[in-house]
Amino acid sequence: MTEMVNTSRRIPIDGGPHLPETVRQWSGDSRGHWEGDTLVVETTNFNDHALIRGFNGDLGDALRVVERFTRVDDDLIDYRF
Repeated sequence: MTEMVNTSRRIPIDGGPHLPETVRQWSGDSRGHWEGDTLVVETTNFNDHALIRGFNGDLGDALRVVERFTRVDDDLIDYRF
């Protein structure tokens, strides 16, 4: 779970499917899975008000964001977007 201002984001890692395409959300619909030591998070279903890294133009219905979180050591996570 992450939190930004007053928005929280929960990322299920149980292998369940994404929400139906008709369900659109500000933060999208995230699903996670492990690839070795890396948590891979795929997010889809953003609404037309979503803000992705400071850009909130026409993101399109097919937008798919993939994030990778890998622990490098006790105090460092490598984050790729």
